[in-house]
Amino acid sequence: MLRRAPLALALLACACNSDLSVVEKAVCDGAQQTAEGRVDAPFDLDGDGFYDANNLDCQASYAAARLDCDDQDPAVHPGAAEVGCNGIDDDCDPATIDDEDRDEDGAPSCEDCDDLDAAIFPGGDEVCGDGIDNDCDAETADGEDLDDDGVLSCDDCNDLDSSTRPGVTEVCDDGKDNNCDGFIDEDCDIDRSGIYTISGVTAYSCAFGYVNVNPRTLAVTDAYPTLTVSSGSAQPGTMTGAYASATNFEVVNNIPGACTEEYRLIAAFDSDDSFVGTLTATFTGGSWCYDCANQSWAVTGVK
Repeated sequence: MLRRAPLALALLACACNSDLSVVEKAVCDGAQQTAEGRVDAPFDLDGDGFYDANNLDCQASYAAARLDCDDQDPAVHPGAAEVGCNGIDDDCDPATIDDEDRDEDGAPSCEDCDDLDAAIFPGGDEVCGDGIDNDCDAETADGEDLDDDGVLSCDDCNDLDSSTRPGVTEVCDDGKDNNCDGFIDEDCDIDRSGIYTISGVTAYSCAFGYVNVNPRTLAVTDAYPTLTVSSGSAQPGTMTGAYASATNFEVVNNIPGACTEEYRLIAAFDSDDSFVGTLTATFTGGSWCYDCANQSWAVTGVK
């Protein structure tokens, strides 16, 4: 053991006299370490003068005004101009609204063509002729008059036809809604009243014969836009209704009771003297309706 002591001492002396250098670790502390080219440079990757807000040491060493919420983007840092509706917190201030809605109409500034007027927003109602793009859609016609008939596109049901516009007289049998009221030829002197022979109905009886549907004729009273259609018997009885267009109509007769009967005719005149459509009989009341079942017939009426 005495012979080994000098060797151990020699090794210890060698270690003490060797040139060992310690590399300083970069720390975000407001001071410059050997490993930092400038103070806390590794914690300002984008070089904008603000330090990584996600680093705990930076949080402890710097005020919030010096902490960068995105240290990869030099345009993002405290005090930067907030760019509306870009989805980025440019100024690192969560209190700054990015997609602000100044007029509180539900549309953010980046989508609203006028964020100071709550009546203007995408999908809003376009006001005809006010010179404003109310719905933020440049394709929506506001003040143009394509057919030069004196009526703006937003009021003209066909702005490519100068003979069609609100206020003109309806032209009979031209197939157009000349006066833009939603009906075709409604002002024409067409009276489709009369007795129509009916085909297509199969006689139907139920409820011990109380219900007996077998119309052979229907009397039409045309008082445009209303009309009545009557069988002259209890079923389907007198059905009343109105035109849905210049030729299409719907009439109904509802007979209340323990078993409610409803008779409905939905049809269209294919000429001034004939119509085609569907007649239905509906029974509501469960067992009170006995053996009655709902019926439907494709019918034709000819005057």
